[in-house]
Amino acid sequence: MIPAGARAQVVSYGRHRAGAVIDGKPMRLGHDHGREQESPQQWVARIIVPDDPRQKLAPWPSDVQDAVGRGQIRVGMTREQVTMGLGYPMTNENPSLDSGLWRNWISSLGPYQVLWDQNGRFS
Repeated sequence: MIPAGARAQVVSYGRHRAGAVIDGKPMRLGHDHGREQESPQQWVARIIVPDDPRQKLAPWPSDVQDAVGRGQIRVGMTREQVTMGLGYPMTNENPSLDSGLWRNWISSLGPYQVLWDQNGRFS
């Protein structure tokens, strides 16, 4: 997991991979799911952003900030807060972020679902 606000720079692109330096450490980011829906550059642009996300995080309630920092979610969080805490769900299984259900994965054997209420909050 890469914490929100980690300093990151993309240094290269390859076939379904991006090379990056994250908090001073070289890493390879793999775009393994959703290749038909988006290019590696589009995918990376969602996870490595030019503006420090901690500025968005600062005004949120402390329990939301704590959850995001631990890569967790809490009932009542917005889509933006959940995305900051967990990352984006896989594009191939979640074609629209506006749907009432996101399917995510803890590991290749651990799917779970994120359900949204009518107000767009995690329920």
